[in-house]
Amino acid sequence: MKQVFKIIQLLRPYWKYIGQSLMVGVMISFLSLPGPYITKLLLDDVYPHQDFTLLHFVLLTGAIVAVFSGLVQALSGHFGRRVGIGMNLDFQSRFYRHIQELDFAFFDGRKTGEILARFNDMQASISQVIGMINAIVMNSLQLLIFPAVLFWIDWRLALISLVVLPFDTTLATVTRSRYRRFSQRIAEESAELSAKAYESLASIRTVQALGLENRFLKRLRGLFLRVADLQITVSCLQNGTGFIGGFFRAGGNLAYGWYGWTQVLDGNLSVGTFMAFSGYVGFLYGPIENLISLIPKLEVALVHTRRFLEIYELEPAVQDNPEATILGNTQGRIEFRDVSFSYGDIAILRDINFEIPARSCVAVIGRSGSGKSTLVKLIPRFYDPGQGYVAIDGKDIRQYRLKSLRQEVGFSLQGSQLFQGSIWENLTFGRDISLRNVEDATRAAHIHEFVTSLPEGYHTEVGEGGSGLSEGQKQRLVLARVLLLDTPILILDEPTSALDVESEFHVREALKVAREGRTTIIIAHRPITIQDADMTIALDDGRVVAGGKMNKEMAAGSFFIKGEEL
Repeated sequence: MKQVFKIIQLLRPYWKYIGQSLMVGVMISFLSLPGPYITKLLLDDVYPHQDFTLLHFVLLTGAIVAVFSGLVQALSGHFGRRVGIGMNLDFQSRFYRHIQELDFAFFDGRKTGEILARFNDMQASISQVIGMINAIVMNSLQLLIFPAVLFWIDWRLALISLVVLPFDTTLATVTRSRYRRFSQRIAEESAELSAKAYESLASIRTVQALGLENRFLKRLRGLFLRVADLQITVSCLQNGTGFIGGFFRAGGNLAYGWYGWTQVLDGNLSVGTFMAFSGYVGFLYGPIENLISLIPKLEVALVHTRRFLEIYELEPAVQDNPEATILGNTQGRIEFRDVSFSYGDIAILRDINFEIPARSCVAVIGRSGSGKSTLVKLIPRFYDPGQGYVAIDGKDIRQYRLKSLRQEVGFSLQGSQLFQGSIWENLTFGRDISLRNVEDATRAAHIHEFVTSLPEGYHTEVGEGGSGLSEGQKQRLVLARVLLLDTPILILDEPTSALDVESEFHVREALKVAREGRTTIIIAHRPITIQDADMTIALDDGRVVAGGKMNKEMAAGSFFIKGEEL
């Protein structure tokens, strides 16, 4: 239950609106009080005495109460819906913002589809908790009001009608653990289904190219069937519980009905009084049934809440130091001092020591898996080293505010993607950048002529992931996007890996211009890419094994064979 209380704490800013919604619900409960008593007046007073004046008064009062109750219910539904939509929008934004702040290590160990499933957990948590708060308050209020009304009408009938409560309570206690177990399994299987569905759609071109449609369909269908089987099991459990509870309440109805009609026939109880009592019993049994039906909803809410909070309460491994300062006027001198880094128990970097002079161009080379990409990701603090430190301009980067650090480092990740939208949007992302600056960047990346040859130029729409463009075109647009950042430190992770010889030549020429006045680090997989570097850093098995000016011997050595990376 502590998860629900945490959600309630998160809802604290909205208690005013939730309270207003509850007050409206209280009004609806009180407006339901006159109904059965009106029936009593009609049967015991209007009909026997042919009292038309009382008839008109009773009917008019009932009509007014019914209309007013309907109006209040409509306003309650509209008000509650607006509050729910507003809160979902707010929490979606807060949850998305929180995920944005998590470090790379978080995303390394999770599937995108599974993370997206947590948004559904978040929505279900909030909406279900709000619904349960309303239901518990309203039904509990009715359980406080109507037993008193029943005892006021006839205490004997009231005792008989309340005898079913212990049976309902026992039933609810017995079934709760089963609901919890099945709800957890449904949530986990649904998340796995979401992850696999996202993976298959995101890789649909590969799936079709390899003819794997049936295999992926079979895998997804198996997940669909597992989720469906669990849902059917929960449905059977829920319906079975409802049947047993209904059986107990039917016994209660039989008991008080037999006793009540016996009293009516013996002349000890009026028909109107008994009918009013029967009406109020409905207001008693209804809340009991509603509260019991909340048990599976409560277990589902607990599961979704637990899954949502697993991420929402997760603190990023990379955080600002409270005493951190803003990095500005960066010269670009970078130092690695005794740096080691591991992914879990797997050591990636070991005892790294080197210095990159300001405004120099450095090539990082090495076999696949030697730690090149991990090395450069430490500079903008996508990860923090396990030992040692990275420094910029002589100061440990952990002493700079994270946002200001990343504003000084332009980073083109290997496999950086374009997003669905126009080329202009992919380059500027809504920033106020002049057309001239955009064109300068695309000319530097040797993609300007291609863009202007398109019918709509920079306003040409590209598909998700840059579909419709060649790999070389996408990579040059990504390079132009990084150049537009105009940062004093520029990191390019294999900027020419997907380019043909001609395009690679143009990008190399562009990099000669881009590196002027800034520190540039290039992860290279071809010897020709690093010929213009001021120095090289060679990695092997997570260690620096060579450094300095690249020469022909190193190019022909153990890191490259016939111009290609091992």
